[in-house]
Amino acid sequence: MYDPMFLHSDLWRDFQERAGVTVCSLEGADNPWAMRVTLPLGLHYWYSPYASSYESLITCGKSSGAVFVKCEPMQEDTAAYVGLKDRGFVRSIRSLQPQKTSVVSLSADQETMLSGMNKKARYNIRLAMRKGVVVDTNGTVDEFWALMQETTERDGFHSHTRSYYEELLKTQGVSLYMARIQQTPAACAIVLTYKGRGVYLHGASSYQYRSYMPSSILQWHIMVSLADKGVKEYDLWGIDDKKWAGVTRFKRRLGGTEIEYGGSYDFALRPILYGLYAIKQKML
Repeated sequence: MYDPMFLHSDLWRDFQERAGVTVCSLEGADNPWAMRVTLPLGLHYWYSPYASSYESLITCGKSSGAVFVKCEPMQEDTAAYVGLKDRGFVRSIRSLQPQKTSVVSLSADQETMLSGMNKKARYNIRLAMRKGVVVDTNGTVDEFWALMQETTERDGFHSHTRSYYEELLKTQGVSLYMARIQQTPAACAIVLTYKGRGVYLHGASSYQYRSYMPSSILQWHIMVSLADKGVKEYDLWGIDDKKWAGVTRFKRRLGGTEIEYGGSYDFALRPILYGLYAIKQKML
């Protein structure tokens, strides 16, 4: 089973703390820490991504007066998952991390990797090459943020704050790839490399240059660059046919093996408040 282990690392914990997130150390857990998520009215809950150990998480939540705690098991067919439901966890209205992803193998040569892609992806990569799109790792926070603001406004989703991305780009193993057309930023991606795996964390693009297919050659450049560094897998980090139909279609064109996780589960510590929270989530 593919394991997004970077979420459990000290590296990721340090980044979250620099970004202003409060964390709680967990004892005897496969994920050694949890993060505090703020709710309205000064309330909060604790969250442990892709973990199956939950007793220490419950203890953490009780000690701080949390409304509930949330965890997401890797798989649903494990003893830990059965114990989770027996303990009183209920299926969450929504998850925080992707519940399905696509992981591309980088072990083969370039021709084999290209052949594993959809023919539309191969065509778009070659088109971008003919149009002179180039990719570098010299992008700035200002360039990334401008593209991110354009993308969120165009596609109607929320991004993190600028300071969040600034701290992320200071993190060991994190790179900013930028596709350019005559030096003008056209698409970008933030990629983390951790223990032989690359993870596509965030991306943005310019609508003005969409006909140049900058996102396609950007992803191809990332895959080649990671493979040259000895990275064996590239996690495209999240696909969902309903929530992200266009993005999912794009990622599937790149090939890869699809992996589904075990869902998201909550344990209510303050049942009345949790009930109100759940009602609001259903309305969103």
